[in-house]
Amino acid sequence: MIIPGDEVRGMSMITEELSSDERFVTGTFHHPVIVELSNPKGKGIVDSFDSETEQNQRPCKKSRPTSSAETAEETPLPVEMVEHIVAMMPFPSILTARKLNRSWKSMFSEKSTNARFREIVKSVSSKWGQYCPVILNKEEEWLMGYDRVNHRWQKMALGIARRNYVGLGSPWIAAQKLKGAGSLICGLSLGLFVCNVFTKGWRWLPSRPNDEIPKDLFIVPDGPDAYKILTITLLKPLESGQVCAQLYESKIDSWSMKISNANFSLSFNSSSVYVNGLVYYMQYDVDDDRDVLRLSSYNVNEGTWQTIPHPFACMLHTIETYELLVCQNKAMVVMHLIPLHQVASRGVRRNTLIVFSIDSTSKEIKEESRGPSFTIHDASSTLFASDDESIYFGDPQTEKSSVVVLNVRRREWSFLRRPLCTDGSFKNKWVTFAFQPGMNPFVAV
Repeated sequence: MIIPGDEVRGMSMITEELSSDERFVTGTFHHPVIVELSNPKGKGIVDSFDSETEQNQRPCKKSRPTSSAETAEETPLPVEMVEHIVAMMPFPSILTARKLNRSWKSMFSEKSTNARFREIVKSVSSKWGQYCPVILNKEEEWLMGYDRVNHRWQKMALGIARRNYVGLGSPWIAAQKLKGAGSLICGLSLGLFVCNVFTKGWRWLPSRPNDEIPKDLFIVPDGPDAYKILTITLLKPLESGQVCAQLYESKIDSWSMKISNANFSLSFNSSSVYVNGLVYYMQYDVDDDRDVLRLSSYNVNEGTWQTIPHPFACMLHTIETYELLVCQNKAMVVMHLIPLHQVASRGVRRNTLIVFSIDSTSKEIKEESRGPSFTIHDASSTLFASDDESIYFGDPQTEKSSVVVLNVRRREWSFLRRPLCTDGSFKNKWVTFAFQPGMNPFVAV
C-alpha cells in the first residue's frame, strides 16, 4: 500500500480480491512508504521499491532534484495504522481483507483477540449501508442487495464454509425460511441454523421443546452482542387454534415455550410480521359461509391474542395479493389491487398498490400511500420486502422485472432495475428481509 509518509488525506479505499503476496495501492503521496498487508503483526513489511517495480513505473517527462529528506531511508507505516485503515473500510469491501492470509482471516473471526481492531469495526458498523431487496443465489451461495445510498446492486459473499454441513445438504438450498438481523441470518433446513456473514460463524441451534416444523421464524437483536429467535408452531388438530411459541435466547443458550389459544384456526398461508414484541397475522378466513379477511396480533411476553378491526371488508374482492411488513418500526399492510380494467400486458397499473400502517398502541389503521402515479409496464408485484425507509414490490420469478419502490417517509414512488445477473430461475431467491449490517459484527452465533 503506498501511503503518504507525512499525512493521509481523503483516502478512498477501493479493494479487489487479492492473493496473499499482492499489495494494495491507493491514495496520493509525497514520501512513499510501502506496506504489505500480508501480516498484521508486521512481518513482510518492505522498506523500498524493488528494482523491477522501479523499472515498470511510468517515466516522468521531466525529473526534478531530489532533496536529502527524500533520499533518506523510508519508514514503513506502523502495523496499528494499517489495521486502523482496514477497520475503517465500508462493508462489504472490508471482507476482502480477510482473504489475504490466515493472519488477516483470524482477525475477522468471532474468536479474534485483536480487541483494538474489533472495537474500531464495531464503532463504524452502525454507518454501514443497508441492502434491500436482497437476492440469494442458492447454488453459488452469495447475496446480492440493492445499495440505496450509492444506487447500485452490490454482491456480498455469504462466507459460510461448506464443510459445516457435509452430508447434510446445503441449508441454503433446502432452506424453507430465511430471516436476518444485523449481520446474522437464521434459517430452517434439517433444523434451525444461524450464521454470521461477517465472521463466517455458523452452527445448528439446540433442539426445541417442540420440534415440529414452525409456521413462522423471526430473529431479533437482543442488545449489541446477543440475539433472540422466535418460532410459532401450529398444534394439531389445527381446528383447535392452539399455538406454540418458542423463544431462544443466545445469552443463556436455551429455549422457553408458551402455549396459547388464538380462538380461531390460524392458517399456514397467513402473512405475519414481528414488531416490538407483537406478531401480527393476516389471513383469509370463512365466517358464517362468507369470506372474511382476519387481522390479529399475538403478544409474545403475555401469550395473549387480540383481534384488530380493519376497513378492508369493502375491498375484499379487489385484493389480488397482500402482505404484512415492518417499516419505520411499524407494522404495515401492503396490498396489490386488481385493476378496474384488466389488460393483457404485464405491468403494475397506476394506483393499484396501497399501503396502510398499524398503530402499535391503539391498533388504528391508517392509509399511508397509494400508487404508483403512473403505470410501470415492465414490473410485476407478487412479493414484497422492506427496510427502515422504503417498501419494495417485485417478482423474483420474472426475468429482468423492475422493482417498484415506495419511500414511506416521503411518500414518493419510483422503480429500479433488477440486476442482469439474475435470470428469474429457481437458483435466485428474493428473500423478504433487509440485510442490515450493524449490531456487533463480531457477535458469536
